[in-house]
Amino acid sequence: HHVFPGKKKSHWFHRLAYRATIAAAVRRSAKIITVSQATKQAIVAAFRVRPDRITVIYEGVGDQFRRGAEGDAAVLAKFSLTQPYLLFVGVWRQYKNVPLLARAFDILKERGNFGGDLVLAGKIDPFYPEIKMEVMRAKHIRNIHALDSVADSELAALYRKAAAFVLPSLLEGFGLTALEASAAGAPVVAADIPVLREILGDGAVFFDPHSETNLAETLAALLRDAKQLADLKVRGQRRSRAVTWEKTAAGTLSVYESLLKSP
Repeated sequence: HHVFPGKKKSHWFHRLAYRATIAAAVRRSAKIITVSQATKQAIVAAFRVRPDRITVIYEGVGDQFRRGAEGDAAVLAKFSLTQPYLLFVGVWRQYKNVPLLARAFDILKERGNFGGDLVLAGKIDPFYPEIKMEVMRAKHIRNIHALDSVADSELAALYRKAAAFVLPSLLEGFGLTALEASAAGAPVVAADIPVLREILGDGAVFFDPHSETNLAETLAALLRDAKQLADLKVRGQRRSRAVTWEKTAAGTLSVYESLLKSP
């Protein structure tokens, strides 16, 4: 909310109250847990807090995203989806950059580089009607499927069957959906921002999140290169195996125990 306060904190008083509340929490905390080194650096810069007061503990990937493909066909049928398709998962807010993805999809279709659809799985936020309007203006809107919220079991199937998963965000704290997609075997195309470089490493290909043309070209190059697609799936799955909720829980417990033992 410091970078993208959005309409929910559009009034100056709401922004001031939010900043005062968070600043007080930071100041009074014995320890701060955050989900990435990039977010840690942002907290240090925003609140001038000592780095040694912040512990980074990565989020984890649920086991349901690593399981087999039984029942996937039924999920696609439920949502009237056919392969191939590109997939985005997330809320429709400014920082998620969904309109840029829709414009890049138009470029792909107009250049004949992709014959499939675009699937947007995530809650359409009523506070941001302009995002829906921008997406609806896409020339190939008939090939765009907005699914709203889906269950985790259905989401795993959507990941597995996707030609590629795209995360175009301008800002993320961690980027969990990209790791979930990797765990399920989807090749990941991600915005070139520090946190996604940190979390995804060599398990994704990256693009300029301010350029729909660059995104379209990155997707086109990947989708026509079978070897790169296969290699990317392997690297992504390997990367996703390094993060589990068991590790997250153990790291969090360790922080609590260290505070209980401190004088």
